[in-house]
Amino acid sequence: MDDLAFDSVIHDSHDEDGVQFKTLNFPESMYSLTLKPKKRGDEQKMSDVLAKIAAEDPSLKIEHRTRTNETVLSGQGEFHLKIALEKMQQVFKLDVETSQPSVEYFETITKPAEAQYRHKKQSGGAGQFGEVHLKVRPLERGAGFAFVNKVVGGAIPTALIPAVEKGIVQALEEGAISGNPIKDIEVTVFDGKYHSVDSKEIAFVIAGKKAFLQAVEAADPIVLEPIVDLSLEIPTQYVGDVSGDLSANRGSSSEVNKALMVAPY
Repeated sequence: MDDLAFDSVIHDSHDEDGVQFKTLNFPESMYSLTLKPKKRGDEQKMSDVLAKIAAEDPSLKIEHRTRTNETVLSGQGEFHLKIALEKMQQVFKLDVETSQPSVEYFETITKPAEAQYRHKKQSGGAGQFGEVHLKVRPLERGAGFAFVNKVVGGAIPTALIPAVEKGIVQALEEGAISGNPIKDIEVTVFDGKYHSVDSKEIAFVIAGKKAFLQAVEAADPIVLEPIVDLSLEIPTQYVGDVSGDLSANRGSSSEVNKALMVAPY
């Protein structure tokens, strides 16, 4: 039974292996904490313990954020995580420090734009040359990154197109205005120039990166931050207090339906 996990179904015959039950859909996590072991060297132990706890309670979510190098435990609320942390300490003898997770910001663009960049370097002997023409356009939220190659006529050799994409990906990770990754953007490379002797991979990596950054700057870039949509049912006498709390935490009310307000007891 050690291998029994969430969503597993026990059969008394292999003839019933195809029988499955509808899985449970858990609500999205609404509260998160960053965990760090108090004792140096307990990182692997913490990872093992978190895996065991999540196996017992599938509504807990464990995530390692590479950008901030944080291990984040998420659940349905503060009390939910308090129970999990007490279990880590009392059952598994693991002490951890907790803190609020860092907010992960992203960048994106708000309109289409075009740019071109020529990288040329000559310092005796073979030089470097590469020119890239590209355009960018915003994509819907969650679409990520799309790279399109529309170069025709050999303006940029096919073998050097991956170098252009490599330079663009580097810029995506580094950001253009705030040092945060860029997402939800499509990049189309449509023209360029090369030199039969001086055009090397590094030249097109640099040209692709510089052209992309110029295009992003012309496309009205913005910084994105996480937003939570809440629907609240509030007793009438507490509407003012709740609205004040929301405003104090940079929240805003998009719609108030007085007809649905809960009357006081």
